[in-house]
Amino acid sequence: MKGQLYKTYIRPTPLYGLETFYLKASDIINIKRYGNTVKRLMDIPTRCKSNNLFLALNIEPTRIKLQTIKVDFYTRLNENQSIKELLTNLEKVNA
Repeated sequence: MKGQLYKTYIRPTPLYGLETFYLKASDIINIKRYGNTVKRLMDIPTRCKSNNLFLALNIEPTRIKLQTIKVDFYTRLNENQSIKELLTNLEKVNA
């Protein structure tokens, strides 16, 4: 139950809007620190490794979640007819 709450309410907060940003390694590390929130919810020491906990709770790693968000964003952009028309018009203007 607590893992579901984390996936629904806590994890999306630091990830909101990141699909358009270039993230440095230090940015990703700062986002990963939110993983300690899960440990606090479960009353697990924060020094405990997260990998097995996240696997047990079916929470994908932060780096993979960020990649998934970006791929979904660009897929939606590619499927949007208005964006396709805009890009076509830009190609005509630049040609």
